[in-house]
Amino acid sequence: MQILIYFPNMTEGDIQSFADEAAGHQVLHARTADEAIQMAPGSEVVLGWLPETIFQVCTHLKWFQSSSAGMDQVLFPALIESDVQVTNMAGLYARAGAEQAWALLLALARGIHHTVAKFPARDWSRVPIRELSDCTALVLGLGGFGQEFMKRGAGYNLTVLALDPVQTAVDGVQEIRPPTRANLHAFLSRADLVVSACPLTPDTYHLISHEEFTRMKSSALLVNVSRGGIIDEEALSIALQSGMIAGAGLDVVETEPLPADSPLWEAPNLILTPHQAGFSADRHDNMVGFFQDNLRRYLEGQPLRNVVNKNLGY
Repeated sequence: MQILIYFPNMTEGDIQSFADEAAGHQVLHARTADEAIQMAPGSEVVLGWLPETIFQVCTHLKWFQSSSAGMDQVLFPALIESDVQVTNMAGLYARAGAEQAWALLLALARGIHHTVAKFPARDWSRVPIRELSDCTALVLGLGGFGQEFMKRGAGYNLTVLALDPVQTAVDGVQEIRPPTRANLHAFLSRADLVVSACPLTPDTYHLISHEEFTRMKSSALLVNVSRGGIIDEEALSIALQSGMIAGAGLDVVETEPLPADSPLWEAPNLILTPHQAGFSADRHDNMVGFFQDNLRRYLEGQPLRNVVNKNLGY
C-alpha cells in the first residue's frame, strides 16, 4: 500500500514515525503540488492537502485525512460524490480556539484594545469596562470549539443557550434548539454574548446578517473563531458603526487576508486577529499523533475517528 503525505511542514522525523506505524507499506512525502501529482497515482491514503488536481490522479484513493478541521475549502463535488472516506482534525484545535474566543471576549469587555491604543500618547486615562459574569451566552455550534468554550466559561456563572443540528443535551447548556432561523432570532434577543463556533456550510453562510443584528441587544458582544463567511461583514460593519451591538472579535473573515478596502478596518469596537485561533505550540504534534492513531486503525480495519459526512460538510 502507498501512503502519500502532502503537507510541506512535515519533518523527516514525522515521516519516519508514519513509516514505523505502517511497517511494510510505502510512505511518500510531497512538499510541492508537482511532487504530489507525481506521487499520487497508486496512493491509497493521503494525509494533508488534496486539491482537485491531485485527487484526479489518485486512482486508488480510499481514505483522505485532512489536516484541517473545517471542510468548507476541502470538499469539492468530485470528492463528495466519490467512495473515498474523508476524516478531519475536528476537535484537535478546539482548546486553542476556545482560549482565543475568551481572549477576544475579555479584551472587548475590559477595554484592553482601547487601553493599548492609548499607549503611544502616554495616556493613563481609564476606559469603559464591563463584567461578563452572570451573562447569557449563545453558542452557535456545540462541536469541539463550542464545548471547549463552555468549559472555560464555567467560572463565569453563564446562562448558556445553544443551536446545534445534532446535540440535544450537553452539560452546562441550559437550552439547546435546532438551528432554525426562528430559534436563532429568539436566542439572539436574549444573548449578551454570541459565539460562532459552527462550520461554514451553505446553511450557515451569512447566518448573522442585518436582520440578525436588529434582534440583538445593543450591549451584545459577538465573537467568531470558526470560519469567515458565517457573519455578513458589511452588515457587521454597519452594526458596529451604528451602535446596534457593543463590539465584536473576529479571528476569521470571508476573504483572507482581509482586503485593504474592507469597512471592517474602520469599524469601532472591533478586534481582529489573523486566523490564529486554532494554533498553538502543540498543534503540529497533535496532528501527527492523531494521524498515527487513525493510520493504525485503518491498517487494523477499525473504525476511523472524525469521519466526515461529505454531504453535510462536517
